[in-house]
Amino acid sequence: MLFVKFLQKYAKNRIPPYLYTDIALNLHLINSFGNMDTAKTPSRMASLKRWLASLSFRTGLIVGGVCIICYILSFAQMLLPISATAKGVLWVVLFGMAKATQYTALLIIGKAGITRIRGYFRRTRSS
Repeated sequence: MLFVKFLQKYAKNRIPPYLYTDIALNLHLINSFGNMDTAKTPSRMASLKRWLASLSFRTGLIVGGVCIICYILSFAQMLLPISATAKGVLWVVLFGMAKATQYTALLIIGKAGITRIRGYFRRTRSS
């Protein structure tokens, strides 16, 4: 809100009108969003997190496998004979999917699952 007052007082004559209008509109949207009732958002996120945590360990491993496949595809598509723009778009989409599935897998597996995976690798290495 302080920035809006500063903008109205000092910058209105120094900024081109079209840019001032854009800035004022964006600040208005930000302020109106900040005043929204967001009390339901944490409960929705918490319920989503609880639902993901209720999924099985095996489901988490499958989602982790999809994550690895997305990572491989995001870099392997660079070998395709297509335009650089298409490669960039494919990379962004596939890398975004990889990150989303990575964090989803971590939420599903949880701390106990990660301990379980570490134990598996420790047993395998010591054998």
